[in-house]
Amino acid sequence: MSLMCKMNGQCSATKGMCIHEKMMAAIAMIAIAGAVGHWVLHWF
Repeated sequence: MSLMCKMNGQCSATKGMCIHEKMMAAIAMIAIAGAVGHWVLHWF
């Protein structure tokens, strides 16, 4: 993930992780939580 951001030139050395990476991580977490809630816990 960090390599992708570095190639795009969106990262700064001070931030460490760029906004794009944070968004991708958040979407992945929501997707995983939704999948677990749906198939494992049968919430919806």
